[in-house]
Amino acid sequence: MNVTADGVPGMPRDIRPLLMGAQLPRIAMTNIDGTVCDFSSLFAGNSVVLVVYRGGW
Repeated sequence: MNVTADGVPGMPRDIRPLLMGAQLPRIAMTNIDGTVCDFSSLFAGNSVVLVVYRGGW
């Protein structure tokens, strides 16, 4: 899954949240050091609480 600024919904009503018990899509991002970080390996075997705040500023 690749996410870019173009892929971010412009309106809050267009956002479809993950529901309780849903699996996070496979996401890999490059950190500040240039290393690719795979979220599934970071959270493997652990429960995760994901909190996302979409600011209105």
